[in-house]
Amino acid sequence: MRLIIIYFLIIIILVGCNSTVKITSFELTSIQIIEENSFYVDCSWAFKKPWWASSQTTEKELCEVKVTDITSITDKDGNSLYFTDLLEEDKVQIVLTEETNIEKNKAREVEAKEIILLQGK
Repeated sequence: MRLIIIYFLIIIILVGCNSTVKITSFELTSIQIIEENSFYVDCSWAFKKPWWASSQTTEKELCEVKVTDITSITDKDGNSLYFTDLLEEDKVQIVLTEETNIEKNKAREVEAKEIILLQGK
């Protein structure tokens, strides 16, 4: 009986620590780092913290957003923008090309179909 309880607790811990989240968009996020054909946004919100973890964390979980030739970049009024118009700390909405799994302990790369600049720096 004790072995069954221990086994059950191990499974619960493994499932809780290996979270996967499916996303189709980032509704409101800010650009953290800009690179040549991509940028990073904070996606910490996608991962639920265990009950024992502090709600105040200083470490951000970043997701890389890849920008391709087919990615549409506009402002909130629908005016076309270029990738170079985006700056760190800009508030954006991102629609992904497909539903994507992001996992806490793996590289988190997504491809943007549409980027809408909601508020510039």
